[in-house]
Amino acid sequence: MSEDNLYPGNLKVKKCFQLTAAFYGSFDWDLAQEMTVAFELNQNVSLRKLSTGYRSIAKLIMALCVPADYIFLDEPVLGLDANYRDLFYHYLLTAYAKRPRTFVISTHLIEEVANLLEEVIILDGGKVLRKATTEDIQLAGKVLKGPKEAIAAVIKGLRVIGQEELGGMTSVYVEGEIPKNLPLDVTVAPLNLQTYFVQLTKKDVA
Repeated sequence: MSEDNLYPGNLKVKKCFQLTAAFYGSFDWDLAQEMTVAFELNQNVSLRKLSTGYRSIAKLIMALCVPADYIFLDEPVLGLDANYRDLFYHYLLTAYAKRPRTFVISTHLIEEVANLLEEVIILDGGKVLRKATTEDIQLAGKVLKGPKEAIAAVIKGLRVIGQEELGGMTSVYVEGEIPKNLPLDVTVAPLNLQTYFVQLTKKDVA
């Protein structure tokens, strides 16, 4: 599923569902109907008359209801408000529970999907920076905060992926085994997936 419109704009949503079912030979009509009601999508409206958000919803329903083993979702919640994005994540898990398969999701809303992911691939300029399970990444990434001098002594041997200074305090984003006996003025906390991504891909500003 992507932003591209692969169906003629004059087709009604219901007809798109029927064509998709015919192409794949199967379709989860029960889930499609449930999602249509939940998202308040009118199946008798043509695609061209739908807003960007509702076109995304129609395509999401088709993507989740086909019997394919691999589903690729490119920015799947484009045009959806917060409530509908949350509803989509709910139905993504519902579809997976009904028929386990591989979902490949590209998104900029990293923290929203963090709890759904088993494996993460971080790309920057076409280069793979990290490929690991979500759990491994979250266990590896830490942020250390404290006075600059104290932080400098602690981070020896650690891989620094980012650093910020504010009001005399330094925050350093690192990967590696954190020393057990930290100075009292240094704190450590895990990195969430979005912060990890931002620090790993952030470009230096001159």
